[in-house]
Amino acid sequence: MPRTLAFALLALVLIGGCVAPAGTPGTDRPATTPPSAAGGEPTASPVPTESPTPADLDLADGAVPCEGSVGLALWGLGSPPMWSPDGVRVGYSLPANTSALFVVFVDGEPRGDAFVRNTYDDTLAADGDSIALAEAFDGRHAVRVVRYADTNGNGGFDPGVDAPCADGDGVEQAGPAVVDFDRFE
Repeated sequence: MPRTLAFALLALVLIGGCVAPAGTPGTDRPATTPPSAAGGEPTASPVPTESPTPADLDLADGAVPCEGSVGLALWGLGSPPMWSPDGVRVGYSLPANTSALFVVFVDGEPRGDAFVRNTYDDTLAADGDSIALAEAFDGRHAVRVVRYADTNGNGGFDPGVDAPCADGDGVEQAGPAVVDFDRFE
């Protein structure tokens, strides 16, 4: 029985993804992997067509090419303990020797950002990396996370200076999804 349990735990760790442990050299920000049993697939509703805020957020006109796609995704929406009223979780794969500035938009307004630098020679994978919001939210809100180029290199989001990263005809983003923040209290 103990051998079966150990094998099952090892399988969960391998399936959950590999990330840099907290405080690992080579990253400006720790990345963590919560247990995969906690869920990783978003279950939020798509943004309803009657919601004008997400549709009004058109960033493609000012988008610039960025090095390597990161496969940005909202993470852990099916698991209320994973998000909080003042934070969101994302998953991404940051190519070797690159950086990304992730900006969280809530109802079309920037409400949080995180700068991540990968100084490794390999891809940095993050499952459930947290991005703090400037304030706590309750109720239902449209959430999206957009990757930006840190144009001035200061590691923070500067509206009108930093440009969103192009992805085909749009921008590299996760969402939008309508999220009920009351679930995370």
